[in-house]
Amino acid sequence: MLVHDVPLLQCPESRAPLRFHGTNLEGRLQDGVLVCDHTNEAWAVELGLPNLCRPAWRTGSDAAAAAPQDAAPLLLEPVFALSSLLMGAGRAASLRDKVARALRLRGLGKGRRARVLEINVGTGAHIEPGFDQAGPEADLHWWGASLSVGALRTCAERVARNPGWEDRVSLLLADAHHLPLATGTFDRVLMVGAVDCLREPQRALAELARVCAPDGEILLIDKHIDPSRPINPLARGVAAALGRAASQPQRPPTAALPTGCRKVEVEELSPVHYLLRFQPPRR
Repeated sequence: MLVHDVPLLQCPESRAPLRFHGTNLEGRLQDGVLVCDHTNEAWAVELGLPNLCRPAWRTGSDAAAAAPQDAAPLLLEPVFALSSLLMGAGRAASLRDKVARALRLRGLGKGRRARVLEINVGTGAHIEPGFDQAGPEADLHWWGASLSVGALRTCAERVARNPGWEDRVSLLLADAHHLPLATGTFDRVLMVGAVDCLREPQRALAELARVCAPDGEILLIDKHIDPSRPINPLARGVAAALGRAASQPQRPPTAALPTGCRKVEVEELSPVHYLLRFQPPRR
């Protein structure tokens, strides 16, 4: 994360601005604290990753979904690839390209910096397809938030391996129900997987809508097996296993959207994945 991006952060409890005190390397946060202007509480920054999440918030279905990412982050992508094939969704790379195209990033920003926030960023598998879709001339900044330190550390290693990414990717430990980000900051807000694991879906989706720009879009993508469609029993079994931590049914959470959301659309991203797209309520 860059020092000049700190003004886009806010205390996840008081919503007050945060000030960084610590070390930076060529303008990138290293180690220190983010201090709340209202409460003077300090939130740690370690190895460039701000921790803006209370341990008490990591509980229930969210924690159950994040635990495997902490335990074995390097298995996330192989497991996703295998489960995609078994469920009939096709190759993982093709599915990720569909996600990137669904974001409609080409031309986004029109001469200004555009921002994407990915909740449940995992190990960062959507970042490269997203940059590719935006095009080489795009000024696109990708923000990734997760409850899993293990996944974020692995994602940070991926960023470090790709020249030019370090100034275009910001990662932080954060809870979707208490986003430490300023209102109306992001042109796109993306969440792929674990939508059915949100412990309080209405509160979390309200937060996603809050941080989205007025004319931006929120995209939710997760598993959904249409009961009316014949499907391999193995696919059903895989979907059930992946949904063990679910707190809600594996279907688009349209009933949990904030009142006043605009342009609500549901489409099929793959035979077993839905895409729910909407714009935030007018402020």
